[in-house]
Amino acid sequence: MSSPQCETRKCVLNKEIIHCGYCEKYPCRIFPAEPTEEKTFRNIEIEKKWTREDEKLMEAYACKRNMDIFRKKMFKKIYLEEDLFPREITNYENRDYGVLFYNEENKDSYDSNHAVIYKEKITDLDFVLKDIIDFYSNKKIKPIIYQSISDDGFFEGIKTKLNSFGFETWTEEQNFMILSDKNTISPNPQITVKKLNQWKDEYGTEIFEKSGESWGIEVVKKALQNKNTLFFVAFYNENPVGMSYAHVTDDVCRVDYLLVSAEYRKMGIGRTLINAFVKYCKENKISPCYLWPDGKSAEQIYHEAGFRNFSTKFAGRAKHI
Repeated sequence: MSSPQCETRKCVLNKEIIHCGYCEKYPCRIFPAEPTEEKTFRNIEIEKKWTREDEKLMEAYACKRNMDIFRKKMFKKIYLEEDLFPREITNYENRDYGVLFYNEENKDSYDSNHAVIYKEKITDLDFVLKDIIDFYSNKKIKPIIYQSISDDGFFEGIKTKLNSFGFETWTEEQNFMILSDKNTISPNPQITVKKLNQWKDEYGTEIFEKSGESWGIEVVKKALQNKNTLFFVAFYNENPVGMSYAHVTDDVCRVDYLLVSAEYRKMGIGRTLINAFVKYCKENKISPCYLWPDGKSAEQIYHEAGFRNFSTKFAGRAKHI
C-alpha cells in the first residue's frame, strides 16, 4: 500500500533514523537493504586490512621521513667537522667570516695553515681577503684559503676577485665515504697493529721521513695531546711500518690520515691498518665514521673495509702567489 508521501517518505520527513515501513518503496536510494551478516563480516575484514596497510604505510613514511631528517643532520655535522677538524691539530683564531688556522712551527702543513671562509658570513670580500693576507704574511706563512665544504661552487663565482688579490685557485673533487657496510678485508697475518696513545720518535723516522712527509710528524704529535684521538701503528718484525689516526668530535669520527712507509708498500699494510680501525670502531660503537680517499687505490681499500660513497663535493682552494 502506497503512502501519499511515498517519494520522500514520512520517516525521512520526520527525520527518523529507522525506515517506518509506511511506503512500499523499501529498499530504495535513501534506505538501502541491510547487508547480510556474511557481507557485513567481509566488509569489516576489508576495512581492517586497509587499516593495517594504512598503518604500515604511514609507519614506512614516518620512518623514511625520520631517516631523511637523521641523514641531513648527520651530513651537516660531517660537513661542519670537515671544515673545523684542524682545531684538533693546530692553533686558530675565529673571525666573523670564518676561521684562521695556523702553526708557525709547521708551515709546510696545509691542514695546519689555512683559512676557512663561509659564503653567507661575508659582507665585504675585499676586507676578508686583505685580512687573510695580512694575518698570514705577518706570521711568514703563505696565505691559503679553503671554501666551506658546504659552499659548492663558491670559489668559481669569486675567481676573478681572488685572482685580483694574487690568489691562484683550483678545485679538489672529494668523494666522501661513510662506514656503513661489511668489512671484507683479509689482514696480513705478518703485520701487528697496536692502538697507542703516545708518540715515539721512531714513528717519525721510520714512517714519515722515509715517506717524504716529515710535516706530518708535528701534526700527529699535536693530535696525540687530545683524548679524542685514535692512533694505530702497524709493525712488521717489530719495526713501525705504517700508521693511521682519526678523531671523534661531536659524535662524528673523521679518519684523518693513513700512511705506510715507502719501503714497505704493496704488503697489505694499509688494509691491515684500516681493518684494525674498523674493528675497533664497531666494537666500541663509534659511528658515524667518515673519510674522503686520496685516489682510486685508497678508495678501493676503504670500500673493502665497508666504507660507501654518500656525497661528492668540489672543494674550492686558493693559494697566494
